[in-house]
Amino acid sequence: IVTKIEQFSPVKEVLAGHTGLLPKNMMISIGIKEWEGKSEDTKDLNIEVMKEGKALFDFYHLQLVEGRLWDTEASNEKATDVVINESGIKAMGLHNPIGKQFTGLNKVTYHIIGVVKDFHTTPPTVPVKPLMFVGENIQDFSISNSGGSVILKYHPGQWKELKAKVDELFASEYPEVKYQFVNVEDVYAQYLETESLLMKLLGIVSVICMLISAFGVFSLVSLTCKQRQKEIAIRKINGATIRDILTIFVKEYTLMSLISAGIAFTAGYVIMKQWIVGYTLQTPINLWLFVCTYVLVLLIIAICIGYRVWKAANENPADVVKSE
Repeated sequence: IVTKIEQFSPVKEVLAGHTGLLPKNMMISIGIKEWEGKSEDTKDLNIEVMKEGKALFDFYHLQLVEGRLWDTEASNEKATDVVINESGIKAMGLHNPIGKQFTGLNKVTYHIIGVVKDFHTTPPTVPVKPLMFVGENIQDFSISNSGGSVILKYHPGQWKELKAKVDELFASEYPEVKYQFVNVEDVYAQYLETESLLMKLLGIVSVICMLISAFGVFSLVSLTCKQRQKEIAIRKINGATIRDILTIFVKEYTLMSLISAGIAFTAGYVIMKQWIVGYTLQTPINLWLFVCTYVLVLLIIAICIGYRVWKAANENPADVVKSE
C-alpha cells in the first residue's frame, strides 16, 4: 500500500510505521520522582512518552534547542538516552539539562541527550505537556511504534485529488481493509473553531462600534456648530479665516481624542493582556497597534468634523448675525 501511495503525483514525502503527532493518539506516560538537580520545592513529574527517533524529527522538522539526537549505536546499558521538550525541562526546573539523569517509577534510568523545542498538538488554550522521546532502538521499553500508520506530505492545493486516489486504491484493491485518512489541517482547524467565530464576532462588533462613534462625533460637531454660529460669524467679521476656525475645532477635538484614547487604550491593554494569558502561544501587544488605531480614529474625526465645520465657516456672517 505504501509503495503505491508513494507513486501518487500529489505526494511529496511518506513515512510509514511511525506515530503521527496529529491527530493525537493515546499517550503512555510515566511518573518521575527523582532526578539530578531537583530542588526541594519542585513537584513530582508525570511525562508523556513517544518511542520515536530521528526519522520523525526529520519528517516534522522538529527543532533541537540544545544537545543532540541518538547515535546509530545502541544506547548505554545503564541509561536510556532520551530527548525531552522544553516544557518537560521547565517542569523539572533544570538549567543545564544535557547529561542529567533521572529514574522513572518503572525503575529505568534515563539520560538526557537533547532538548526539543515545544510544538503544539492541542488547542491554543491548552499548555504543552512534558514529553520525552525514547528513540526507536530502545529494547527495554514496553511501547512500540504504530506499525499500521502512514504519514505523508502532499503538494499544496492537492488534498482532494490525493484523497480521491487513496479512496479509489482501497476500494479497488483492498476493499477488506478498514482505514482512516485524515487531513491534519482539518484536525487543527477544529481546535481553532471557537477562536475563528470569536474573531468574526469581534470584527462585526468593532465595525458597529466605529459606525456608532462616527455618527456620535458627527452629531456632536453639528450641534456645536449650530450653538456657536454667532461666535464663528463674529470671528470672521474680525478677520478670522476659514483655516483659523478649522484650527480651533481641530485642537478641541484632538484634545478630546487624546483623553478618550488614554482611557480606552489603558482599559483595552489590561483586558487584552488578561485574555491572552489564557493561550499557551501568545502574541505581543505592540505599541504600533495603538498608534495605528489612534491614527484611524483621527481620520474618522477629521472626516466627521471637516464637512460640518467647513460648511459653518463658509456661511455669510451677516446672515448669521441677523438670524440670531
